[in-house]
Amino acid sequence: MQKVARNRRTFISSLLSGQTIREYEEQMKKSRLSDLKITDIKAYHPKPEKDASNSAVYVKVETDAGLVGWGEADKDYKLICCDFIEKVLKPHYLGQDPFQIDRLWNYAFFKSYDEGAHGLLAGAISGIDIALWDLKARALEVPVYKLLGGKFQDKIKLYGSFGANVKRHERSIFGHGGKKTPKEMAGIARDYVEKGYQAVKVRMQIRQLNIDPNPDPSFETVKAVREAIGDDITLFFDANNGYTAHRAIEQGQKLRNAYNIATIEEPVTMNNYHELREVTQALDFPITAGEHEYNRWHFRDLITIGGVDILNPDLIKSSGISECKKIAAVCQAFDKRFMIHNAYPGIATAAALHFVTSCPNASEYQEYAGPRYWMGLQKYFKNELIVEDGYLRVPETPGLGLEIDEEAIVNANVYKP
Repeated sequence: MQKVARNRRTFISSLLSGQTIREYEEQMKKSRLSDLKITDIKAYHPKPEKDASNSAVYVKVETDAGLVGWGEADKDYKLICCDFIEKVLKPHYLGQDPFQIDRLWNYAFFKSYDEGAHGLLAGAISGIDIALWDLKARALEVPVYKLLGGKFQDKIKLYGSFGANVKRHERSIFGHGGKKTPKEMAGIARDYVEKGYQAVKVRMQIRQLNIDPNPDPSFETVKAVREAIGDDITLFFDANNGYTAHRAIEQGQKLRNAYNIATIEEPVTMNNYHELREVTQALDFPITAGEHEYNRWHFRDLITIGGVDILNPDLIKSSGISECKKIAAVCQAFDKRFMIHNAYPGIATAAALHFVTSCPNASEYQEYAGPRYWMGLQKYFKNELIVEDGYLRVPETPGLGLEIDEEAIVNANVYKP
């Protein structure tokens, strides 16, 4: 009540002094922003449509002036991630100035470091960090990229990314579970090219539980894909941590010679940097890694020990926009390019667009796994990022460029703090 009365007195006084209503509104806006405080942080996990592991965690940051921002967090166990945000991280932010993004990140990260900096903390803090950038940009009525230093590109060139595992929603399409056949993988690649994509990535999804698979369908799959897309389309190969060093070298060279793959991604198990260096030194074409690294120190070691050529941080896995800007700077210091990892549509993709365009060392292509309509997430947004001829245009509206349907998220939320 006192605040309302004070504002009313200020308004009357400004009119008596000859100040226009427009000038008064601008003055109040500046005053409001300089005094802003975070009042709440809420985590939402909308009920999954088909597969719980492929839903999302959305994060809302609220302030005492009514300004809000939205972010997206990451982890397979979404309800645990929500709990971590609400019960561990939120207390570090309440009552704080939301514009102090780096200071807040630094405090929250190191106060919570022992609770899981290599996964849970990184995924949870990402959601809050992205929401703060969205909030700040909305408050200043500019796109996020303008706060990150400006843009180097108006639109981002994408590569179509698809995996070998048959997901639940795909069983009716392919008529089976398990792995897709080389012919089925080739069909997906062809669809991307017909939509205007100039590059695709084959993800074999071998994983650590099946190292050096025998039989290994990788060669026949890449062969089928190359035949389907022709020689002019760039082709990436992702082993998904699936090989020992000697097998990765053998397979990588074979695929390069026969089908001109542009890179092999995560050829050996994650964080196995010494064995990764064996691969990078043996193969004479670029090696990519970084999907399972979560902060600037991991990426430093990935470069200096692993010798990787192209780094692929993920905005919602690698501790948010604030940390990814530092990761990009580490890469730039070593003259390395990054090729963003991105598996989620919506907020994660929008944040990636603003981040990528703000960095001079972004590679030519960035990952896009498609709109993923089967995840059922589009209904939580009032607008949509549009792909045109294999490009995503960087949003120019305030914030991240997505308008949230909060009512839909709240009604579908299954997390109860």
